[in-house]
Amino acid sequence: MSISDGNGQAATHAVDVRMAGDLLRIGLDDGRELHVLVDKVPWLKWLSNARPDQKEHWSIEPNGYAVYWEDLDDGVEISHLLEMAAANNPSIELSAPLLRRFDPHLVGSGEAPLPPAIAARTREAERE
Repeated sequence: MSISDGNGQAATHAVDVRMAGDLLRIGLDDGRELHVLVDKVPWLKWLSNARPDQKEHWSIEPNGYAVYWEDLDDGVEISHLLEMAAANNPSIELSAPLLRRFDPHLVGSGEAPLPPAIAARTREAERE
């Protein structure tokens, strides 16, 4: 089920979230994935500064329009991240659609290759 973006258009929504250090990965219902370097986005410093256990305690808002961190009392709307990716913000990238719906168990398995800059940050976060 998709939600409207307010202009009568079907909006993309989140179906899964993964965090590895300061890399936020959001799986979308259309098979794409958002990759966000939260420490490089000024308005996401609250998430970058959070403890690892706080970063992992997220929920997807009804209809997938946003991701919310209850412990931090803050969240991000998918539409804002998509707008920033479309504006070529170097800290937010959008992967090409996968052949099938996002499966969080495939993250890191090679099914959805990361852009080189994001892949390097993921490797750094996994070593920490």
